[in-house]
Amino acid sequence: MKNKMNLLEIVTLNKHSDFEEVLFTSVLSYLLNPKYEHGLNKLFLHSIVKEAFPEITESEMVDAQVCSEHPLSYLGKDMGKVDIFIRLGNKAVGIEAKIWDRSARNFSSENEPQLFRYCNGLSQECNDKDIEWRLIFLIPSVDSKICLEEFHKILNNYQKNVKLMTWISTEPLPPESNIPISCFIPKSIWDKIDGIFKESGTKRVDVPLNTQWVIDSLLETIPEIAEVAVIPGRFPNKSTLEELATWPIFSSLFNAGKRWPISLHTAVGIPYGWGNDRLQYRGNSLYRIRTVTKFYTDVSDKKKYLPQDNVELELWPEVYEACKNGVLNWLKKFGLNEMAITTSRHVDASEKESVRLITLNKNINVNIDDVEELNTILREGFRTIANNT
Repeated sequence: MKNKMNLLEIVTLNKHSDFEEVLFTSVLSYLLNPKYEHGLNKLFLHSIVKEAFPEITESEMVDAQVCSEHPLSYLGKDMGKVDIFIRLGNKAVGIEAKIWDRSARNFSSENEPQLFRYCNGLSQECNDKDIEWRLIFLIPSVDSKICLEEFHKILNNYQKNVKLMTWISTEPLPPESNIPISCFIPKSIWDKIDGIFKESGTKRVDVPLNTQWVIDSLLETIPEIAEVAVIPGRFPNKSTLEELATWPIFSSLFNAGKRWPISLHTAVGIPYGWGNDRLQYRGNSLYRIRTVTKFYTDVSDKKKYLPQDNVELELWPEVYEACKNGVLNWLKKFGLNEMAITTSRHVDASEKESVRLITLNKNINVNIDDVEELNTILREGFRTIANNT
């Protein structure tokens, strides 16, 4: 049973059509608008705008205006309404949000894709007034296939103006997506909301209780978006793992790594870092958390291969060797030794990739601080290897 009342869960109990999408974008509009009495002032707004315009100054933020459902036109024709429009002096940011992958495929009566219409409309409105503009396309996750396809349609004409952002980070942007790194915002909306107090110096108690409630509701609800927004898969998602005795360990790992499982993958990749802290080595993947004990093809086998008794972490072999002493000292905290480390293969269809496997029994108490300590140890090993290659 949940300990806190979730605002978003309450107001979507009798959901229908795309009501949830309207609700989530409305909450974003509220938190982004400094004129509302949420107590955040421009904290959240500045965090998002910096992703579109890294060089933005405080003086340009002073007269920021946030408008919901901003109408756009191009050559006299109605182009629709972008979810959120932010004006900052001679700069502007539009945000178009999707929480369902399917809703990204939106065409006009003349068969023009939604994102292309919005870019045309923003281009005309802003260029005529000598305003530099960006459009952030906010999608469920990097596994949102339709969203990625629609984003590709605007890259040829508007690559320097558009950014891709996710509600929830489940995996790094896959190389096969062919989306330029310059167009991808690695920190998700969840990351941004979670960092409101951690990175700003503002204390949680300094904002109204209602705002705290909204933020807590978002942080609890957003990870569930990735579970239902993409094509269903056969592997465990968050709600499945929550039923297991191993869930407390999974919960600490996911929350520390700011990554959650979806049913398309057998493991959750934890990144080495974000933004300027990324490393190209091993695709920026620090390690992986298995959500199944064995790869399977028939969804009816899921229950058989759920991690009921242990949680397994896949480490890169060379990274483990580079920080072996640190990892073993970490294991000692839980009464474990080198026997908890085995040689294995990554759980996928090919099972070709060699890994070192840490096995944590369900009875071990692993909290977020413990996980962050392990992550720090592995980052040291990661840096050692990456710097020598």
